[in-house]
Amino acid sequence: MTVNLIPRSSRALERGVELSDDSKTVVVNRALQLYAYLEEAWAAGGEVVVTEARGATPTVLKVF
Repeated sequence: MTVNLIPRSSRALERGVELSDDSKTVVVNRALQLYAYLEEAWAAGGEVVVTEARGATPTVLKVF
């Protein structure tokens, strides 16, 4: 499979590789699994709440 990434996605992929020390393939696979999980939660009427740092106020994740 060949995927053409826009610059923002390409940078996100590189950052994911840097942060995880995983290969690009592993990062893409994990990202797709997470995407499907999030879509399922939203489709079921749920929401995803993120706390960016310990003690920070949780916020509802919104993806447009």
